[in-house]
Amino acid sequence: MLTWHDRWVERDGARLHYLKAMGASELRPLAYRGGALSDGTEIREDLRHLAPRTVVAAGQRGLGRSSAPSAGYAFQDQVADLGAILDDAALERPVLMAFSMGVPVLLGWALETPDDLGGLILLDHAPVYPRPNVAWAHRSREGRPDLPAHAIEAIAREARRVDLWDRIGALACPVLIVAGGRVDARLSAEHLRRYDRILPNAEVHVFDEAGHAVFAPDPERFWGTVSDFLRRLD
Repeated sequence: MLTWHDRWVERDGARLHYLKAMGASELRPLAYRGGALSDGTEIREDLRHLAPRTVVAAGQRGLGRSSAPSAGYAFQDQVADLGAILDDAALERPVLMAFSMGVPVLLGWALETPDDLGGLILLDHAPVYPRPNVAWAHRSREGRPDLPAHAIEAIAREARRVDLWDRIGALACPVLIVAGGRVDARLSAEHLRRYDRILPNAEVHVFDEAGHAVFAPDPERFWGTVSDFLRRLD
C-alpha cells in the first residue's frame, strides 16, 4: 500500500503540485511523468503495484492542483518544471517513467543530468516533442471542464518541435521501452528499430493487444513487466 502526500514546489511563477509516497530505502525510487494533459494523479491507484517502493507522480503547470500562469509551457519550461519537482523530491538515482508526450520531456531532463539516473521507462512515444496546434487544444478540452482554456492554448501556442533522436545515445543507463501493437500506438516498427540501434541498453516490449494506452488492456502484464525491470535495478 502507498500512502500519498501532497507536495508543492515553486518555479518561475508557477506552484507545481506533485505526489510522493515514501517507501523502503533499499529499493530504487521511481518518478512518473504523464502525457501532455496529465496532472500525475490519474495513475496514483495503479502505482500501488510498485509498493513498498518510494514513488513520485509529477504534476504540470496549468493542470490539476498546480497553478496556471499565462505563460511558461514551452518544452524547455516543462523540462525545467520536471527538474524542479525531482530536485524537491530528493530521490537518489531514481528510475524515471514517462508516458506519451511526457517521454521527450523526461528525456530532455535526463540528458541534462545523466549521472543522476538509475534507469528510464519510456511508454509508447518517440523522443520527439510535437507541435500541437490550437485546434488540438480545443479538442482536448471537450468533456474536460477541469482543463483551463488559457493553459491548454498556451501549451499549443508555445510549442516547438524538438527532436532528440541524435542526442539520446549519450544515455548509458538501463532503459525499458513499452509499445502498443495496435494501429493507435505511437511507436512504429521503425521507431523501435531506431531505439534499439541508438540505445544498446534498451529492453523493448511490444504488447500486441494494446494501443497507445499500454497500461491497458492487461494491467497485470504491464505492471509485472515494470516491476521485473525495477527489481533487476534494485
